Amino acid sequence: REKMHELLVQQKGKIGVVTVGDMGTSGADHVVCVTKDAADLAHRIFAVLRMLDEDEHVDKIFVQGVDESNEGMAVMNRLAKAASHHIVC
Repeated sequence: REKMHELLVQQKGKIGVVTVGDMGTSGADHVVCVTKDAADLAHRIFAVLRMLDEDEHVDKIFVQGVDESNEGMAVMNRLAKAASHHIVC
């Protein structure tokens, strides 16, 4: 969580942030989407990414990673593909 906060502080422009649980992330140029767990993220990931891109017109999207067990492995695989394997941390 600290690494996410550090990265967000350094960013310019409109930023989309997807978290699992509330990270207390906020900022004037942050659009925050909170999911309750990895299963919820798995169910909503494409809709959330599309909303941030097409509706909110964010410049960058940061997604909190999840444990790669159960649904988490599928979520992380989908995110890696969506990010063209550009993973920050």
